[in-house]
Amino acid sequence: MTNYDYIAAAQKAGEEESQTDSSLCCCEYIDRDKQRFHILGCCCNCVDFDTAFTHCITCQKVDASNKRNMLLTFQDRLRLPWRGGAKRISMEAIIPGAVYPLVLGLAALNEVTSYIMLGSIVVFLGYAHQYIKRNNVKTRFFYMWLLWSVFYMIAGLQFAVPLLELLPEENIILVVMGCASGYLMWQTKKHAAECHDIPSRSTDDDLADITEATAAEEEEEAAAHTALLIDNDSPIRSQKKRANSHQTNMCHVCRKYVSARTIHCHVCNACIMMQSHHSYWLDCCVGQYNIRYYNAGMIMGILTLFFGVYLTLTAICHPQLIGRILNIPVTMPDDCSEVFDEYTLGLSYVLSLYAILMMFYQLISLILQFIKCTRGPMFFIFGDMSQPFSKFYKKLST
Repeated sequence: MTNYDYIAAAQKAGEEESQTDSSLCCCEYIDRDKQRFHILGCCCNCVDFDTAFTHCITCQKVDASNKRNMLLTFQDRLRLPWRGGAKRISMEAIIPGAVYPLVLGLAALNEVTSYIMLGSIVVFLGYAHQYIKRNNVKTRFFYMWLLWSVFYMIAGLQFAVPLLELLPEENIILVVMGCASGYLMWQTKKHAAECHDIPSRSTDDDLADITEATAAEEEEEAAAHTALLIDNDSPIRSQKKRANSHQTNMCHVCRKYVSARTIHCHVCNACIMMQSHHSYWLDCCVGQYNIRYYNAGMIMGILTLFFGVYLTLTAICHPQLIGRILNIPVTMPDDCSEVFDEYTLGLSYVLSLYAILMMFYQLISLILQFIKCTRGPMFFIFGDMSQPFSKFYKKLST
């Protein structure tokens, strides 16, 4: 069984779980076998786990069905008491929250372990991202990893970095920049649903426009239909025309007519208008109505990480004065060889290195986003603003 099948089965079990009985107490739930179960049942026997363990100690091959049922049972029983029934804890949220502090804690021991653990994080995330992207798997792992990373970096900056070395104005500026970046990314995820191209529904206004069509409009429609029939009679010319044009009005996956420059996302299983890419870190698509929020959030995130790294390194390392700007001293970290003498300082140093990796990754993604954008720098910054203006002109004309 592949990981994609396991995730699909887990999602199906989650959908069935949503249709629970309202009479459940806070510690009860409906399991994947549609039976009433108690949260204390997590300590009960698991037949599939016993079978898999027996096969392991007897050097026998574990069946794929046993692995699947064992993992589904573990995920089904891992729950928290909640009103209306115990809520299941997603493994995609637990794994990043447990692995990330463990890796950073080991990396803060000395300089050698810091480079080894940070390198392993880069390799692991890069391989996982390529694997999921290649198989078009919908997962919230990277989204939860991003949230846990932001949480631990904020906690490390506020508690591990010596606050006496930071000015109150610097801390306030950093908090404001971080909130602005988080707000823009939240707007990106919020407007992701608006980028889905759905079939338009007929309204009373549309019916009124059809009934009020004039004879001239009917003649133009007939001429267009005749031209379409003539064009279909010449398949070679039609194929050349489609080859020279990158726009299509037919989605071969959804089997429906969509707007021009609409791309079908196999992860979201929807047609995205002017899709740039599917962001696994935000668990949504970047398209026509949220690309400006995404780009602005990326720029603000890079500036926030740069400013946070600057404040952290100048606080824990020996600073060196390089000049003044508007009578404000500007320093740069000179010597960081003593940061691992104290564990909190080593942890701050490791968080700074991790923030530098995130900053370079966002910078490269932003540059590739600008290069890949086919509609010029204005679309890169503002997105597609043609539809609001078209609606405005339509109201004026009516």
